[in-house]
Formats: sequence, C-alpha cells, structure tokens
Amino acid sequence: MVTIDLTEHEYLMVMHLTFIKCSQKPNHNMVKNNWLGGNLTGALAEFAFGKHENLFWDFTSHNKYGSCDFISRKGSRIDVKATDLKDGNLIVEKEHVTSDVYVLANVNKQRVTLVGYQYQHSLIDLNLFNRKGKQLYGAYRNTLIDYADNNN
Repeated sequence: MVTIDLTEHEYLMVMHLTFIKCSQKPNHNMVKNNWLGGNLTGALAEFAFGKHENLFWDFTSHNKYGSCDFISRKGSRIDVKATDLKDGNLIVEKEHVTSDVYVLANVNKQRVTLVGYQYQHSLIDLNLFNRKGKQLYGAYRNTLIDYADNNN
C-alpha cells in the first residue's frame, strides 16, 4: 500500500473542481443522493494517484463511456476506483470493464491510500448487482496486487 497525504490546498482545489463538474450535470437529486460526495471521493483518489505517479489528472476526460482515468507511460489504460469504506473491495460495472488496470484507492478526507490493483483479465464476477440491476465485476481486497509492487 502507498499513502498520499493531500495538502489542504490540493483538497480544496479538487473539491471546487468536483463541484463545478457536478453542477454542470443535470441531476436534480444531487444533494439527496450524495452524488457530490461520491464524486468527490473518486476525484480525490484520481488526483492522488496522478500526483503519486506524476501523471496529469484530467478531471473532464472520464465523462464518456469506455474512457479511462490515466494512460501509463507504458501505454496501459488505468481506471482508479475509490471507496471511503475501510475494508472496501474493487468494484466495476461489467459493462464498464474497458481499462487494462484497475486501482483501488481508499479515501479518508485528505489521506488517500492506494491499496492495490488488478488487471482486467483477472477481474471476476462478484455475483452482485447494483441498485440499477447492473452486474458487478471486480476483485476482493485480499486478492489485489499490492500497489507498492506497481510496475505498470
């Protein structure tokens, strides 16, 4: 695992950018459904990953189906998945499994821990479905490759 502590300024910048991004989407239940909070968790994870890997974080690029969060220097498509649950697992909707590598990040305010990663071909059917009935793929936390061993 690798832990990245964001500065207060970095945290506030990501929060403001996330609010702007969310306010541009037509979602009338944004506050009720904690849509902003969920997007902030993901944005903090992506920013921290980019900071750690010295990769540019384009917070506008992942609005399209099939897009990824980052392209590694070796050309791998990387998608960062975030959770604020201490024991959360890596979860991806089956129809959104389009990247080469999936990174699990645990977010606790300004502290982001890159827990581990898994390659697309190693994701499994979790026998779970989300609220919209979409099938979930992923990897259980204990099966992830430790991020400290990252060589993407």
